[in-house]
Amino acid sequence: MNRFGLLFAALILNSLSLWAQEITFLTQPKEGPGGSAYVFDEVRVTDRADTEEGFVLFEPVNSAAQSSPEVAPIVIFMHGYGAYNPAVYGKWIDHLVKKGNIVIFPRYQKNLFSPTPDEFVANSLTGIRSALDTLCNGDHVVPDTSGVTMVGHSFGGAIIANILATWNDFDIP
Repeated sequence: MNRFGLLFAALILNSLSLWAQEITFLTQPKEGPGGSAYVFDEVRVTDRADTEEGFVLFEPVNSAAQSSPEVAPIVIFMHGYGAYNPAVYGKWIDHLVKKGNIVIFPRYQKNLFSPTPDEFVANSLTGIRSALDTLCNGDHVVPDTSGVTMVGHSFGGAIIANILATWNDFDIP
């Protein structure tokens, strides 16, 4: 292609941007389930995720009053394959906690290659039980075990389905 052809192509491509529409993104509403009107303003983290059977706890805190709720509902948040760092889900977890929930983030993998998938459910259950034991001992928000919400992303959804199919056999709420 000669210089004239390159210049012509550059002008055409540049002029296409004149007709491109500006993209506007939705903003988070103030009120409602997805709203930014939070009950709590901080998240307290307890990290016990050093093994493939570990967990991370996220609890709601009000910094100004230096208080936590006495009792809070539980959300078990199961990560996707290879996404065992909760920072991947940071904003989502913050939102759930600042709305007043305790989030249990069980870890079922040590890394991408270990352990094998047939151990994922057992590892998750160990992490969940350990997290519940930790919540019931020490300076933590008391978990409301009358109902538990379970969220699973990708492979975590399959693990949650396996757990829910026979949850009462696993000694978890």
